[in-house]
Amino acid sequence: HYFTTGTGVTKSTARDVTKELTPFWYPPDTKEFGYKTWRQSLREKESQYDVRTKPNFRSRQNMDILNRLYIPDDEVDESREPELLDIDPQFFKIIQGRPIKEKFGIRKYVEEVRETLRTRLKVAYQMDEAMQIEENLKDEQKRLNKVQSMHKLYADSFEEFLEEDYESSKRIFLDAQEEAEKSARMSCELKEIDKQLGTVKCQLHILAENWRNCKMLQKFLYMVSPMDWRKKHDYLNRNKDGSVTLASEMSTLFGQCRLSLTESTLSLDALLDLCLTDINRGEEPLLYFTETGDLIQVFKDMELQSLNALLHSQSLSDPTHTVQRGLEQARQHFETEPAFLRGKIKDLEAAITWEEEKVQSLKDKARELLYGLFMDLIVSESVLNLHVFVEDVYETCIGPNDGILGLYDMMNGIELKMESLVFTLDCLPLGIVKMAESETYEEKERIMKMAEEAETKLKMAEKLKRRFRRALEPPAYRRGKQLKPRSSPPPIKTKTSKKEKHLTDKEKDFLNFFTDYC
Repeated sequence: HYFTTGTGVTKSTARDVTKELTPFWYPPDTKEFGYKTWRQSLREKESQYDVRTKPNFRSRQNMDILNRLYIPDDEVDESREPELLDIDPQFFKIIQGRPIKEKFGIRKYVEEVRETLRTRLKVAYQMDEAMQIEENLKDEQKRLNKVQSMHKLYADSFEEFLEEDYESSKRIFLDAQEEAEKSARMSCELKEIDKQLGTVKCQLHILAENWRNCKMLQKFLYMVSPMDWRKKHDYLNRNKDGSVTLASEMSTLFGQCRLSLTESTLSLDALLDLCLTDINRGEEPLLYFTETGDLIQVFKDMELQSLNALLHSQSLSDPTHTVQRGLEQARQHFETEPAFLRGKIKDLEAAITWEEEKVQSLKDKARELLYGLFMDLIVSESVLNLHVFVEDVYETCIGPNDGILGLYDMMNGIELKMESLVFTLDCLPLGIVKMAESETYEEKERIMKMAEEAETKLKMAEKLKRRFRRALEPPAYRRGKQLKPRSSPPPIKTKTSKKEKHLTDKEKDFLNFFTDYC
C-alpha cells in the first residue's frame, strides 16, 4: 500500500491551491473589517479546544493532505516508438505509486514571502525617491537656467555702469584739477589779505584800549564831581527823567569801559561801533576839575566824611551787640527745632514703611487670588470649553458673534431665543411637533452613528498602522537576563516650580480688550 494510492482524488475533484487564498493573504481596505471579524470568531472557536487537540500551524498544514495530493498518471502513446532502450521493464512497475520524498520547509517559505514583500517595498520606495530626485533635478535645472540668465543680465548692466562711471569720474577729475588751481590762486591772495588785516586789527585794538582807558578816567571824574554839575553835564550816567545814577546804584562802576572776555574776540566792525557810539552822542565832554589841587581837596573832604561815619558807627556798637545776642538765641532755637522735626520725620517714615508693607501684602494676596482662584474661574479648561460651546450654540441659533459678546450676554440671548421658540412651539399643532421631534432624533442618531463609525475606522487604521510598523521592524532578540543594580538608586530629580510671571501692560491690554478678563 503506497502513500498515493487509495486517495480517491481525480483531476476533476482535486483542489487547485493556486486559486485559493494563501495563508499570508491580506484583505484590501474595504474588506478588512469583515476579515478581522471572521478571524476573531475563528480564534475564539479554536480557543475552546483542549490543549492536546488545539490546532497549530503544523496541524493546519497537514490537514486534508491526502485530498490535496494528486499525481496524474502519464499517458503512454503506444503508437510512438520508444526512444530509449528499456533495459529493465519491470523497474518502473516496482516503484510505481511511491512518493518522492522532498524536504518542504514552512519557515523557508514564510521567509521567502517576507523577503519578497520587503524587496518589493524597497523597490517601490527607491522608485519613488528616484522620481522625486528627478523632479528635484528638473526644478534645480530650471532655477539654474533662470539664475544664469539673471547673472548675464546683471553682468551686462554692471559693464554699462562701469563705462558710465569711468566717463563721469574722468569729467569730475578734470573739474577737480581746475578747481584746485583756482583754490591755490585764491589761497595766495587770502594770505596777503590776512596779513594786511592782522596789521589793521592790531592797530585798531591798541586804539580801542586807549579809548577805553580814557573813558574810564572820564567816568571817574564825573562820579567825583558835584551833583548839580553832573545833572547838567554828566551825559554818561543821566537817566531819561533828568536824574543821575549814583555809584551805589550801579552793579559795576566801570563795567561798560572794561574789556570783557567776549570783547577780546570782537570783530573790527564791533570795535569801530563801540567808539562811534560814544562820539555820535552829540554832546561835548566837559570836566569839572581844571586843576590837580581841586581833586585833592575833594579827596580830603571825603576822608573827613569817612572819619565822621566811623565815629557814628562806634556809637552804634551797643545796639549791635544786643541784636547779635537776639540772633544767637534765635539760632539756638532753630538748632533745637530740627531735632524735634527729625523725630517726627522718623515716626512718619516708620508709618509709611508699615503702610508700604501692608500694600505689598495686599498686592501679593490679590495676585494670589488673581492667578489662582480667578484664573481657574476665568481661563480654566472647563470655562473655555463652556465659552466655546455657548458661542457655538449662539452662532447656530441666533447668528455670528460680530459684536464679540461675553459669556453672560450670549447665554441671555440664547435664553430669550429659546423662550421665543418655546412660545412658537406651543402655538404649532401637535402632529407637526411630533414629526419634527422624530426627525430630530433620527438626525441625531444618524450623526452619532456616523461619529461612531468614524471613530471605529480611525482605531482600525491606527491598529493597522501599528501592525504594519511591527511587521517591518527587525525581530527583537533578548540579550540575556537584565542586570539588577547592586548599589543604591540615584536620587529622583524633582521639578523646580516656576516663578509667577507678572503681566505686562501689553498682556493686560490684550486681556481687557479681547477676553472677559477683569
